[in-house]
Parts: sequence; structure tokens; C-alpha cells
Amino acid sequence: MRLAWFLVLTVAASVPVAARAQAAPAADADVAYEQQAVGVRHLVDPLRDGATEDAQGHPTYNGKWDAFGGADHRPLDEAAFFRIVGRDDLARRYERQERVKKGVTAAGGTLLVGGLVFAALAALPTGNGAVACPSSASGCGSQSSQWASPTWGLALAGTGVVALVVGHFLDPTPIGADEADRLAHDYDQSLRRSLGMAETASRR
Repeated sequence: MRLAWFLVLTVAASVPVAARAQAAPAADADVAYEQQAVGVRHLVDPLRDGATEDAQGHPTYNGKWDAFGGADHRPLDEAAFFRIVGRDDLARRYERQERVKKGVTAAGGTLLVGGLVFAALAALPTGNGAVACPSSASGCGSQSSQWASPTWGLALAGTGVVALVVGHFLDPTPIGADEADRLAHDYDQSLRRSLGMAETASRR
């Protein structure tokens, strides 16, 4: 009788342990997925009244996007996002175009400031030169001279303004929001498979 009770208690005690043993890997997979999954947000341009939807109820997407990762939605820069989803080629393109954008912007700022300084210095007279001339000559007197024309500096500053405008509108992002969203979705599904989880819609 005692042996029977011992067997019953042993089986009863082993059931929760087995259940926990099966649940532990699933819980670990969920945690790993939440930490490693990525997502993409489609950015919107608010209307004048602050609304982010038009009169038909459609979001006012501007075609741009940003990426996030983990359960806390930590921001990811685009190069890091592309490398996480396995697109090193897009990461290199982004970094190359970002360098071009920064270079054009920096050159524009330098030309603008340098041109204005040049124009200001060129506008200053170098001094009064007293010119000796015959008493019969007309137009003699105190004359001021300039070492350069301020127009050159203004032309440089204008070129700098153009470069700043071009740099502002250069977009280093090699893909649009829809393509980025597809990359994030495919990566999340691949991550679920590698963790032994059922394939469902990726977290957003």
C-alpha cells in the first residue's frame, strides 16, 4: 500500500517538472525573438492641424522610414539595419551615399562662410593713397583702392548656398519604406524558423 502511494506521488510530482521542461525552451525562444526581431516604421508628415491622416482616413506617409530592434524598439541606423537583415551591399551603398551627402554639405558651408568673409574683407578699403599730380591735371586727390572685388566672395557664397541645398535634398537611403518593411518581415520570419518557432506575422 505504501509502495502504491509512493508511485502515485512520484508520478504527480513529475508532471509539473516535465511541463516546465517543455515550456522552458519555448519561453527562451520567445525572449530571444523579442530581443533580436526588427521592425520598420513608415514616417508621416502631420497636416497643419497636427493630424496624421487625410480627409479619407489615409495616413499621410511621406515615403521615408526608420528601423527599430528589440522589445524596447531601440532605434537602429540604416547601416546597422541592413547588416542585421543580411544586406551588406545596401549598407555599403548607404554609407557611401551618406559620405557624399556630408561632403557636399560641408563644402557648401565652407564656401558660404568663406565667401562672405572674403566679400567683407574685399569691401574694406586698403587705405587712402595721396596721389601727386600736375596742377593742370583734373581728377587728382585722395583715392581709395581695393585689393579685390567683393563680387568674387559673393559668388563663392552663392555657390555654397547651392551646395547646401543640394546636400539637404540628397537622400542616402537606397530603398523605400515598402522594401525596408519587406526585408524586416523576411528577417523576422527567418529568425522564428531558426529559433524553432511557428511562422507568424513578425512583430511590429
